[in-house]
Amino acid sequence: MILFEKDWEYYPSAIVHLTTRNESWVHLAKTYKAMGIKNHVFHLALINPALEFIDPHSPNLTQNEIDMIAAECKVNPWYYFREVARIPPQAGGAAVPLQANRGNIAMWWCFFNHITMCLIQPRQTGKSYTVYELYVYLLTVLCQGTLVNMLTKDEKLRKESVDIVKKIFDQLPEYLDLRNKRTDSNNTEEITVNLLENKLKTFLPRSSEKDALNVGRGFGCPINHVDEGPFCVNAHISIPAMFSAGNAVRDRAKAAGTPYCNIVTTTAGKLDTEEGAFVYKNYIVESMTWSELVFDQPNAEELEIFVRKGGHGNFRISIIMSHRQLGKTDEWLWEKMRESNSEGDAADRDYFNVWTSGTESHPLKPAVLKRIVASQNDIVYDQYFPQQKYVIKWNVAEKDVARYMAMNKTILSVDSSNAGGNDDTAMVWVDADTLDVVAAAAVNETNLLVYANWLAVYLVENKNVTLIIESKSSGPFIIDVLCQLLPSMGEDPFKRIFNLIVQDRDVNPDRYEMLRVPLGRRDEQLYTLNKDTFGFNTSGSGRFARSELYGTVLQEAAKRGGDKVYDKKLIGQITGLKSKNGRVDHGNGKHDDMVIAWLMAVWFLMNGKNMMHYGISSIMTQIGDEKAMTYEEYLAHQKQQELQNQVQDLSVQLEETSDPYLADKLEHQIRMAARGMVYSQGHLTNIDQFILEIKDKKKKRLQMNSNRITTTSENDNDYYRDMMGLNRRNAWR
Repeated sequence: MILFEKDWEYYPSAIVHLTTRNESWVHLAKTYKAMGIKNHVFHLALINPALEFIDPHSPNLTQNEIDMIAAECKVNPWYYFREVARIPPQAGGAAVPLQANRGNIAMWWCFFNHITMCLIQPRQTGKSYTVYELYVYLLTVLCQGTLVNMLTKDEKLRKESVDIVKKIFDQLPEYLDLRNKRTDSNNTEEITVNLLENKLKTFLPRSSEKDALNVGRGFGCPINHVDEGPFCVNAHISIPAMFSAGNAVRDRAKAAGTPYCNIVTTTAGKLDTEEGAFVYKNYIVESMTWSELVFDQPNAEELEIFVRKGGHGNFRISIIMSHRQLGKTDEWLWEKMRESNSEGDAADRDYFNVWTSGTESHPLKPAVLKRIVASQNDIVYDQYFPQQKYVIKWNVAEKDVARYMAMNKTILSVDSSNAGGNDDTAMVWVDADTLDVVAAAAVNETNLLVYANWLAVYLVENKNVTLIIESKSSGPFIIDVLCQLLPSMGEDPFKRIFNLIVQDRDVNPDRYEMLRVPLGRRDEQLYTLNKDTFGFNTSGSGRFARSELYGTVLQEAAKRGGDKVYDKKLIGQITGLKSKNGRVDHGNGKHDDMVIAWLMAVWFLMNGKNMMHYGISSIMTQIGDEKAMTYEEYLAHQKQQELQNQVQDLSVQLEETSDPYLADKLEHQIRMAARGMVYSQGHLTNIDQFILEIKDKKKKRLQMNSNRITTTSENDNDYYRDMMGLNRRNAWR
């Protein structure tokens, strides 16, 4: 099958199936490409081009076509899910093709790479359905002599799950459904395909610890699925026993080249239960956070290194998808919450992927916390450093990163660790003017000297970045290395790293005078003797007190920048904070390294002095002191922003197009978008005048270009040929 980009070499006749009738799969390829993913068309692979225009559900297939379809399904799961799989009819409707989204493709890709995974999505977005479709593919197409185990939380959910699996089977073309209605089991406890000696066996949790230890244990299995694990009684006992029981079988499956994997699917759970805390710690905290960069790893060996470095040494990935990442709007989410009367902690778990703790309070008000959660943005660009295997998750488009960093002052805040696979070294980039979280990164396992060298090079290449680093754990070592490297690279550490000599200039001006000595004439001992002045030395009291960060700074950061947090991991850690007996801390099994990094950056912008020494002339000038919006007000505000951006994008297209038909269409779209905008804010008060101005600009541009000869480059010709379906294999590569 095709998983990595190099896999195309093994199938020289394979093409990219751009002509598929299942357009969601092509749309997803465009999304991946826009994200900068090179290997963005694997899921559109068609190994046998003769099947390009053949409908596998046609009643008029020849035997030769049936044989080709069956053969393709066997070696190409993407073809099966894209062309064959169907979603059973609902409410009397017809079966429909299986739509691709970032959640299900991620889950299936991880499965075929044997990565233990935890898939978390809001309710009613099909997370469990993704696995049910996989069951059917394994049992009737791919596997032979294979047992699949499923543990789910109660009898009701087990019955519903098995019923869905049966309905999916019923949507298969007759020639692929290998069940025998007389001899195959077809009940709530198991489903069999005896012809292939395959079986799906279901289990329920056990309230007795002794019985829980034996759930699924007597059936060593290469493929295990736990559904709603945090809500399965004694899951902290059953899951390790169930997964470990299949170790020997999985080793045999690995040697034989057959499927093996452990899967957890769930909505967010409760941290004040043993089951919830267990799943969260083992399958969220100690797993690599999903990134589509895994698609671009060159092979399975490099993939495993990449995942283990990001997953505390474990070969596990947590795939946490918001409604937006799955293509759902905020309005859709709000409507689903209203339909289910969901609110409070239940809504946080079911629809916002927030793990809750009912016995402890949160230091932020619910309305403010909801704004932070609602700000979660899809990562715009993952910047990968292959040598170090670091990933920076940007909220800026790849093409705009260099310009943004050159034009704006940002604070890079680092909460360091020993980087030995237990705790992360957290990095958060904050815009000094707007408080936007521009980017974030978590380095879990690295050589500290390699990291410090990388950081020095990064600072040299990004002159507008000021570093603030916690001077505990590995912080002093990193600071020592930076103080050695930066001067040799022409950079003054006292101008690039937050330090007390600059901070306390007004209190101790004589000490500050040392920094007036030009860089090339300084005694090297200056840095050694003053290294304790660098960084943020978190303490129990005083100006660097942890209580100050989690007190005034947290409240101000949330108030002023709560709708600009964006980063999923940072948001998850903020929601995991607890307040108990007046002390704010992270909950059991949780971390707060990203939060500390974020708060240090905000502290610096709130309390930093003599900022011009770092080249920072303006601080938080684009932030108002408005009262915190309610969640509903925030959604309305976001809608207005989206409409404004839409009108702006459409107006650019209208100005540039020379196609009269497209111009009419764009003008109509602008008018439709403008109808929903709030005119009282002064935007587009006269839409007719706005469109006339665009047309006038276009007219002037065309007049200026009228004497120019425009030629189309060969690359452009290739692009348009590709979009017309020619050169299909290379169209997206």
